[in-house]
Amino acid sequence: MSSITCLQPKINSHICSGLQNQSNYISNLESLLDSLSSKASTNSFYNDTSNGIYSLFLCRGDVSTATCQTCVKNASVVIRQCCLSNKTAIIWYDECMLRYCDTDFFGVAHVECWEY
Repeated sequence: MSSITCLQPKINSHICSGLQNQSNYISNLESLLDSLSSKASTNSFYNDTSNGIYSLFLCRGDVSTATCQTCVKNASVVIRQCCLSNKTAIIWYDECMLRYCDTDFFGVAHVECWEY
């Protein structure tokens, strides 16, 4: 009998902020995270907005499309586990970053989205 150990990529950091327990927000967020994961198969950067939730992922420029997609999928899974009831979250890996917020942060250099 043999066992296979699946190693999860190392999370460099993550931040979750601002509780949002509305079921429709959580449902919309789950759909948006699914959309981001699917877009990673053809893009190294993508942003999307749905029902007042702004999201994006960014993969490091030197990683393959397959590595980018795997990283974004893993980030999507972990961010759901850690932050799904939060209105703001960001997670960093060596290969990618995934972020969502209920405030538009696209094109904004300094973001007031975080609540410390």
